Amino acid sequence: MDIDLGREAEIQYELYHILREVVGSGLGREINGYQVTKVIPEVSADDGRADLVVVGKQKDRYGEDKLLVIEVKRRATRDVRPYKTGTKKAWAYAKSLNARYFAVCDGWFMLLFRSYGVFIGAYEVEWSFSYATNLLRALVTGCFGDLPKHRDKTLIEQRLIPLLTGIGISLT
Repeated sequence: MDIDLGREAEIQYELYHILREVVGSGLGREINGYQVTKVIPEVSADDGRADLVVVGKQKDRYGEDKLLVIEVKRRATRDVRPYKTGTKKAWAYAKSLNARYFAVCDGWFMLLFRSYGVFIGAYEVEWSFSYATNLLRALVTGCFGDLPKHRDKTLIEQRLIPLLTGIGISLT
């Protein structure tokens, strides 16, 4: 798949469609008694709009809840500041929408967090049905071992981790 990582709208569009395809196929539907029901673009939240929200519901419970809020950023090859602003926005949206997780995605990698501000990890993004399926399963089960870790340790450990801890994100 040829995606222009310099365009947020294109990344958001492709991510929306691949997640929606998994949810619609039934593969993302029931995992451990939890049903992933839909993916919604541009969801209103306090102080803005979340780019994408993954919604689901616990089996035999009334009402849906927000599983994941995703803030999409265009790929910034040298400047990590967009990840700082993206993380702040996604965290605020996750709090506002009472989501379990939030993420910042630039189409190359995804920073994934628990909604109370704990960094889970940095993962490679693969534009495939199986990747999207594994992502949804990881979010429901809380087991992220099947997601491919980002390979650029220098970027993560020396540039992004200090930036994230500087805005109050915890590593544990």
